[in-house]
Parts: sequence; C-alpha cells; structure tokens
Amino acid sequence: MCTIFTLGKNMNNVLLALGVGIHIRRQLFIVSDSNETVQQISLSADTVRKNMYPSILKPTVISVDWLNDRVYILSRNRIFGCPLARDDCIVVVDSLPVPPGDLKVDPVNGFLYFTQDGEGKGLYRIDLADISPKRRVQPTQIVTINHLKAFMIDFETVRLYFPNHTRNTMLSSFVDGSDIQDIRPNVIMPNYKHIISLTGYDNRFYWTNGSEMMSEEFDPRFEKYRHNELLFFDKYYRGLNMYHPRMQPTPVPHAAPMNLQALFEPTEAHIKWDPPPLLQYQGE
Repeated sequence: MCTIFTLGKNMNNVLLALGVGIHIRRQLFIVSDSNETVQQISLSADTVRKNMYPSILKPTVISVDWLNDRVYILSRNRIFGCPLARDDCIVVVDSLPVPPGDLKVDPVNGFLYFTQDGEGKGLYRIDLADISPKRRVQPTQIVTINHLKAFMIDFETVRLYFPNHTRNTMLSSFVDGSDIQDIRPNVIMPNYKHIISLTGYDNRFYWTNGSEMMSEEFDPRFEKYRHNELLFFDKYYRGLNMYHPRMQPTPVPHAAPMNLQALFEPTEAHIKWDPPPLLQYQGE
C-alpha cells in the first residue's frame, strides 16, 4: 500500500520535503519543507499542524524520540531539541564546522548521532543525559570516515550501518563505533557512492543519492548482492524512513529491578524500586 501526502505549494508552486521524522506509536510524520517550516501530519486524524516550530530557522533533517516525545531538528550548523507538543526548543549542539548530513536519535540506548562530511570527519554522538538548556554539549567522534552523509541504527543488533564512499561498500559497527566490519564484500556492481539518506529492514538496505532510489537483494545462486533502482518516477528524494514497529521498539529491562518494596493499602499498592544497572554500551 502506498499513501501520498501533499505538503502544499509555495510561491514557486512547488513545496519540497527536506527532512522526515516519524512517530509510529502516535502515527505522526514530522516534515521540514522548502518553505522553511516544520509540519506535523497525523495519519490517524488525517490532519496537518503547520509551522509547529517557528523559532527554528531553515530546518532540514529531523529525528523523533518516540519514547520521550521529543523531536531533534538540524538547522544549518545547529541541532535543536524540541518537545513534540509545543515550540519550546533548546540548542543541543552549536557552531558545528559543517551542517550534518544526517541525524538520528537512539532513545533506547540514550544517544543522539549525527554525521559530518569532510576529510577526517565521520560519525559523532552525544549522551542524551547531557542535554540541558543551560549548556551546549560537546560531541564525541566515534567513527572516522571521509565524506559520510548517511547512516542507520539497528536496535535489534545494537549496531550502526553506514556507507564507505571511497571503498564503495557498506560498513557496520557497534553503537559505540567499535568493531567496524565490511558487511557487503560480495556485491555485483556496487553502488554505495554519494548516499545522502539510508534505511533498511530485514537485512536489506534502501538508500538514495538524492535523485535515485536504490535497494538491494541477495542472489543465492551466486551468493552475492545485486542493486536495483526503485522507479518512483521522480528525481528528488530525501529523509528515508522505514515505517515499521521494529524500527521504534519499546525497550525492556535486561535485568530485574533491585530493592523492590511494596506498601499495600485497602484499595491500592505503592511500589518502589531501583532501576536495573545500565549495560556497558548505554548512555546515562
């Protein structure tokens, strides 16, 4: 099933989507457009909330924290964090050397990731617990790879996936940037160059260079991957997302809570506990 939404028109009779974030549980699309506004499109109510963050100038890439109902938005060399319900945004990261090409939040493990394009740059992250309206956060570079513009997070494998433009292949690392592996060494005529947006599902990637939409499939006869162009008869693509519940999971504890206490009254119970310890790769 394919659903098409029209954002509207501007003075040039064309309104383009620059970034797309999704909130699967609430059935929302958050879209930045070429009118320099952010719109919220509700699938359940069939409504559009226009210009929901007027305080942000030139919004582009968008990522949604579905667990805490927050939206992270790229605006030139800044990253903003905003509540889903109102225009009360704060600057999370300021004065970046170049505008990030991609931005994704991982509320399950507690990090915000973004890319920086250029020599010696790559993939960066910040701990969500460090975000505060009183201070700017200093990002940590976790992967050094030239000309990186796109990546994706797999919450089931706890890994990151990103293209290597120079080697024309797809790489994978742990969520902290360690254990980098080439996961697509056997591809017939690979086409992993100039990727600006990337998503995937069930061990299959989908990506775009801005003018073409590509996917891959495994050929068991030759034990190699093949690339296919997806023909949507358009020449402008941005903000790829996979609309599937597995892409925005609800986390479950990896260990039992500690110091469980319960006080029972005739009609209710008061329960108190200490949360289980964080895993080594999780943020604060």
